[in-house]
Parts: sequence; C-alpha cells; structure tokens
Amino acid sequence: MRWTPKQFAKRRNARQCALCRLRPSNSRAFSWRIAPGRLLVRQRAMLANALRAHLAELGLVTNPRIANLANQALPDEDALPARACTALHILVRQIMALSEEITTLDRKLVARHTES
Repeated sequence: MRWTPKQFAKRRNARQCALCRLRPSNSRAFSWRIAPGRLLVRQRAMLANALRAHLAELGLVTNPRIANLANQALPDEDALPARACTALHILVRQIMALSEEITTLDRKLVARHTES
C-alpha cells in the first residue's frame, strides 16, 4: 500500500501524540526548580573546559576537578602574558560566580525539601 503524504503525516502525528504523555503538574513544577541548577552546572563545566584549554595552550596542566581549578589556574602571573592573565581572570571569576549561584540554588532546594 502506498501512502499519500497527507496520510503519512496523519499517522506520524497520531504516533507522536501517543508517545507524548503529560506529567502531573507537581512533577513539572519540581523539574522547573531543578532545571536552572542543571543549566548552571552545564555552563560551569563548559567554562572549566575552556579555561583548561586556554591553560593547555600556554603549557599548563591542571587538575580535572572544578574546585581546584580556580586555585591552580594562575600559579605564576609573571610567567604568563598580560593579555592571557586578563582572559584567564575573567574565566575564573565567571566559574566562581556560577559556583556561588549553584550552592545558593542547592540550599534553596534543601530548604524546600525539609519544609515539605
């Protein structure tokens, strides 16, 4: 049997609707509370990888953990060019700011969890 494009689209839409089930409203609200934290963690990881890449171009190797990355990022500023130090400082400040935001969101989630 050969389907027309209209029949094919109709069948495809029916199949997709069967697969898409709405979650309960409280589950969606919970995911909205967690989603910003996940986005911030992803952004922090991307910044950390960018910082590691820039440091690798300058010949420096760092620990893979994000917590130690800011401390090890600028060991000796005299050995690095001034423009590189400026760019690395910017990345380190952004990583630290995102880390603070993530801890704030985590504290809020724990507080909401203990309330309920």
